[in-house]
Amino acid sequence: MKKNSAFSSVYLHCRVTTKAMCDAFLSPFFKGMGKASAFFLLLLIITGLLLAFHFDPVKHGLHDSLLVIKNTLPYGWLIHLLHQMAGHFFFLAVYLHLAKAIYTGAYKPPRHGVWFWGVFLYCIMMVAAFTGYVLPWSQTGYWGATVMLNMVQSVPFFGPTLYAWIVGGASLGQETVARFLYIHRLLPVLIVLIVYVHVKKLRDIISTHPELQHPPTTAKDSINNQKNILISAFFWPSLASRQNFFLFLILIFAAFVTFFHSEWFNQLGSTVRADPLQTPETIRPEWYFLPFFAFLRIFTHDLCFGSFVIEAKLIGILAMCSSVGILFFLPLLERHRLYLAHARPFYFILLMIWFAAIFALGFSATYPPSTMLWLGRVSAAYYFLFLLVFCPLMSHSKDFVK
Repeated sequence: MKKNSAFSSVYLHCRVTTKAMCDAFLSPFFKGMGKASAFFLLLLIITGLLLAFHFDPVKHGLHDSLLVIKNTLPYGWLIHLLHQMAGHFFFLAVYLHLAKAIYTGAYKPPRHGVWFWGVFLYCIMMVAAFTGYVLPWSQTGYWGATVMLNMVQSVPFFGPTLYAWIVGGASLGQETVARFLYIHRLLPVLIVLIVYVHVKKLRDIISTHPELQHPPTTAKDSINNQKNILISAFFWPSLASRQNFFLFLILIFAAFVTFFHSEWFNQLGSTVRADPLQTPETIRPEWYFLPFFAFLRIFTHDLCFGSFVIEAKLIGILAMCSSVGILFFLPLLERHRLYLAHARPFYFILLMIWFAAIFALGFSATYPPSTMLWLGRVSAAYYFLFLLVFCPLMSHSKDFVK
């Protein structure tokens, strides 16, 4: 009995110590991702304005205009490098920010409005990133955009018309870049307005731990007794100072990668001039588009219902759009009274598998469809299974730590 009690004491001590370390380090780290994404967004806008002053595809050509900025403009290479790497780190911070919001239940009332505008902002940033992806007129940008835009033609009724409006011709060219350039320059105005609404709604709500705002009525008294301790850990200046410290570390890491290992994010063909006559062996977009690119590839056969046929490309487009659109309805799909995922052990396991499925989707998109198609299909199936089945079913379950 003494051995068992000693073992239990050690186990409880390790559990409490691990939770304290997570609250002290991981919590401010992930909570600081909102500040980090705001910083990289500001850097994107500033460097983008500087590049827009000298980017002239009519005078110098598409690819040569960027070369003129990098080679002749003073510190033009630095401005372009900062703009390019800020886009990568912005999406990295946004993905971590979204993961934190889902893990802590920040999409539930009263912060469902903040969640809605955050997801909408993410969609607008994806459009801005896609339009900017084509502007350098590189080999990877050209063929990645070609594959994704060709999917638009499979949309029934107005697909070819929509493709003609977007592309401006039979294939990507000068007209396409002109349209994308206008969109890429106008979207920052809309992004700033959405950021303002997003932050304003957040400031209207007490930004504390979700469980502290709505503690469950069936929770144990031991959890309620720690309320004062948790409140002191999540309010100013403790939380803010730790967030700023981790933000400083993130900026140091971003600067290190930008100036010494920018090849970690950039593809091999990102600096090669686009050649419409030479198709690369593997076509894939930037890493933050990979999970959505996987949705486009998982369907290889058309669906036939008698004389009615649904093309595989159209199914892929619907799956890709649904994977983002369903996030708007997450507050309605998952309505459990507990907010934190680790307070619900079974839900915590399912959520971790869901995060792994998203990572597996992006991983499968880096390989040819013939090798990793099965992984993409399994991951995509679980992605929707978790959101459409597991979340509603577990919204009324009693899966919580007693």
